[in-house]
Amino acid sequence: MTRVQKGAVWTLVCANLLYALLAIGLTTFALLSSSITVHQVCTRMTVAGLVAQLFEGQFAWRMVSGSNELFEENSNHGSKPKRVMTVRLPDGGTELGLLDTGSERTKSFVSTNQNRV
Repeated sequence: MTRVQKGAVWTLVCANLLYALLAIGLTTFALLSSSITVHQVCTRMTVAGLVAQLFEGQFAWRMVSGSNELFEENSNHGSKPKRVMTVRLPDGGTELGLLDTGSERTKSFVSTNQNRV
């Protein structure tokens, strides 16, 4: 059996209790200070939110309750699902864009890069 000084054990117990109280306090503060803006930011920082920002445009900018509402194809607008494609650029890079399937015969590439000339 190992002998440990009482002061060291009680210091450890008190430090653990202080950490537990700090965690409870920070959790309470976080719950009380959360708002609808925090939920909107968290929704848009997911992979689905970032994809919606890139390919959905203004439809992804409205207030939503979940990440599936960021996409136009999940709404009641009756739109077709969009197809993402890549295009090789002359300088060797690759660009992501949408395949516009307006009719079966004509398929065109719609760039998502607003800065490219």
